[in-house]
Amino acid sequence: MNMKLFLLIFIFFFITLSELNASTYYVAPFGNDSYTKTQAQSSTTPWKTISKAAQEVYAGDTIIVAEGEYIEGEITFANSGTSSQWITLKSAPGTHPIITKSGVLRALFIYKRSYILINGFTLHGYDNDGISIFHSDFVVCSNIHAYDNGDAGILVVDSDHIIVQDSELHHNGWKSYGDSGWGDGLTINNHRATGKSSIVRRNIMYANWQKRDGSYWDGNGHTWDMAGTGGIHIMANNVFFNNGGCGVLNGSTGNMAIIHNVLFRNMADYNRCRNEGELYLTDDYVGNTLLKNNIIYARPRTARVPSLYPIAREGDTNENEIMQNNLIWGEKEENTLIWWFKSMPLSTWIHSKAPSTLTGDPGFVSTPFDNAFTTFHGGEWIKMDSSDYDFRLKKDSQCIDKGAFLTKTTSGGSGTTIQVESARYFTDGFGIDNQGDLIKVGSNNPVRITHIDYGNNIITVERSISWNSGDGVNLPYNGSAPDIGAFEYASTSDTTPPSPPTGLRIIE
Repeated sequence: MNMKLFLLIFIFFFITLSELNASTYYVAPFGNDSYTKTQAQSSTTPWKTISKAAQEVYAGDTIIVAEGEYIEGEITFANSGTSSQWITLKSAPGTHPIITKSGVLRALFIYKRSYILINGFTLHGYDNDGISIFHSDFVVCSNIHAYDNGDAGILVVDSDHIIVQDSELHHNGWKSYGDSGWGDGLTINNHRATGKSSIVRRNIMYANWQKRDGSYWDGNGHTWDMAGTGGIHIMANNVFFNNGGCGVLNGSTGNMAIIHNVLFRNMADYNRCRNEGELYLTDDYVGNTLLKNNIIYARPRTARVPSLYPIAREGDTNENEIMQNNLIWGEKEENTLIWWFKSMPLSTWIHSKAPSTLTGDPGFVSTPFDNAFTTFHGGEWIKMDSSDYDFRLKKDSQCIDKGAFLTKTTSGGSGTTIQVESARYFTDGFGIDNQGDLIKVGSNNPVRITHIDYGNNIITVERSISWNSGDGVNLPYNGSAPDIGAFEYASTSDTTPPSPPTGLRIIE
């Protein structure tokens, strides 16, 4: 038999056998790590630790973790998944297990392992990060509650095709000092590795600070750092508020779509933090930024720090930004300033750079300004309850139906492939089932994206629809046009408490 043919047959049967042998394993506090792999496939004889399960699984396997508290050292995976057979670590339905242990660097360390999906855990009390992802590709973190970790809630380094979604990251950074860490809710640092992509959507990040001797630099809600000019980077429907540094800091990362977010009164540690803006675009390669339908609301400038801007832009002069239908404001109202290579009045910036900008009160349901401060970790930073803040829109908000459509169709047609002016606002979820964006095309009901050809701006969706030339294309919305901000207005916004991201529980 031809050797090449033999190898192909061997690979085929190996893959087929792997798919047939994909297994589900259980972990519970009453379990026992001495159980065999066969026993651990029953919920009545589970393993006791997540660490044990993570060392035993292969491509296609799933780990289901029961409710409870797991005192775990650093959890690592012995193997990677594949593009068709991911390794999944998830909580049992309706639960949100807690992973914690003092004196350990991190709860989950994903190092040179790819095609890993983590869904539905609370991670707290670790010296560095809740989750560290290093040199790993195709990793999804969903429904993560990371708080009280010494550095970042989630830290990503030199990794590609990363999704962080539906998570709450807060009160991280209490042990970050010197130049050893960022102290952010989420940090994605790819050291100018051109071409790497990341998706950050539907998260809440607040009260992340950074302890440093002397000056504070980070402690941001989210930092995108040094990913260069390549790749696709999308940040959609997130809320960043009362972080010690910026709401969002971007250093040397281009090709960003920043859409439908709220950045509200960050720079909370203004006596020590030296960052300058709610949204801070700094260093080289931050051009080609698409900024649409965001609410950016700054703290008042102070005598000690006279430069708390809603937006601060510096670095290279190759701008190519598109800025449409954002609400930009601050507690200095008409005296609010923007830093755009130099300081200028907000009105001047709007006139010259973004004439569709709205100003004034965004009309949130509830945003108390007292921050509910109490001491936490020796008074180094604040403890607040996110349920006090409701960033949905009231019925009289000026932001309702005032957003710009993210893009439009270029011609009429029907079917599953749609040509648009720009596809950069959306993701197909890197080909993962059910991870593509839901979009509304014209008057159609929302439909899920299954593939995007960014080079030709062609979007493929899961079912056949019809559309007209010039139809608006957006993430799902109500009314005649999208709203500005992270949440679409609904008639219950004024009376019904907001729901946290799926699976999260607020820890008092």
